[in-house]
Amino acid sequence: MKQSIKTLFLVSFLSALTGCLLAWALYLGPGCLEGRRLAYGQERPPVRITDDRNAVIRAVKLISPAVVNIDTSSARKVTKSREFPAEKFFREFFGDSIPFNQYEEQIIPRKGKGSGVIISSDGYILTNDHVVRGADEILVTLSNKQQHKAVLKGADRVSDIAILKIEAKSLPVAKLGDSDRAEVGEWVIAVGNPYGYDHTVTAGVISGRGRNLSDGSKEYQDLLQTDAAINPGNSGGPLVNLDGEVIGINTAIMPFAQGIGFAIPINVARKIKDELATRGKISRPYMGVYMQELTPDLVDYLKLPFKEGIVVSGTVEGSPAESAGLRKGDVIQEIDRNRVKTADEIRKVVQSHKAGEEIRLLVWRSGKQEVVTVKIGEMP
Repeated sequence: MKQSIKTLFLVSFLSALTGCLLAWALYLGPGCLEGRRLAYGQERPPVRITDDRNAVIRAVKLISPAVVNIDTSSARKVTKSREFPAEKFFREFFGDSIPFNQYEEQIIPRKGKGSGVIISSDGYILTNDHVVRGADEILVTLSNKQQHKAVLKGADRVSDIAILKIEAKSLPVAKLGDSDRAEVGEWVIAVGNPYGYDHTVTAGVISGRGRNLSDGSKEYQDLLQTDAAINPGNSGGPLVNLDGEVIGINTAIMPFAQGIGFAIPINVARKIKDELATRGKISRPYMGVYMQELTPDLVDYLKLPFKEGIVVSGTVEGSPAESAGLRKGDVIQEIDRNRVKTADEIRKVVQSHKAGEEIRLLVWRSGKQEVVTVKIGEMP
């Protein structure tokens, strides 16, 4: 009888212990059952960014040899007035009749840093226009620490793309991807020279597509947005996918924000790089018109019998638009027989033409429709 009681007590104790252990394991979650132990209150481990944890490492190894550091230097002349110690005393007695001020020129050196990516084995390098703009000397440092003086072959301020050339052979070349296939949420890597820390790697995702950004003097359009860290010195460096393919050229950040950076889609650079290398500039179609999209208030104010169109708020002096007779207050309803709702639709049609070609506009002017033909020019 005593033996039966002991056996029953032992079985009950082991059952209770097993139940407690199972309950504790379920409380911690499946991570515990997989052999991972979490402290009380600790967050669960983050999900891996990819099933293959070496994908980022492989992508970095593929792109790094083709990433270069760019150092620029320039000299700027500044004219400053030189004051005499006794000037104030003499002016109290003689006024401004004595010309005390003399002027002297000072040369102020300026240095800059950026990044670039090699796109041909014979030394052509893709970077940002703003990285090399105004530089008197451009020095390129390769991944193997070799340094070469670079020549600016061409630059385009509109797209912020520039092409450099160094005298070298058999260089590692970056593989250019297809930025049109990049998806929001896709993991990307930025490689560059932020604050002089060469070949720095940061990772993030594509946060958005088709972003517009203005720096006060011009507007950049159709940019890729990423939260991969981009800092001064990253400009001109590549934004790559996990296959090590360049899908963007890092160009800007949003000041006073965290994780908001922008890159020029590589398909934009792909279209113009050869023309930049051979001609030194890009020929762009140009109409020269300032546009404003219609709003319900504008429709009421202008007493329009329609709700869609683009208001001409002005034309550039000497532009094709001015020469064609477009004027402030016109409302563009159609371009090449296609209805328009946004200014971007007009820009895209203009950009699809070449300088010298004509486009047909249907405009509303003084209570009636008129046809205006504009001969596209080349952007100055």
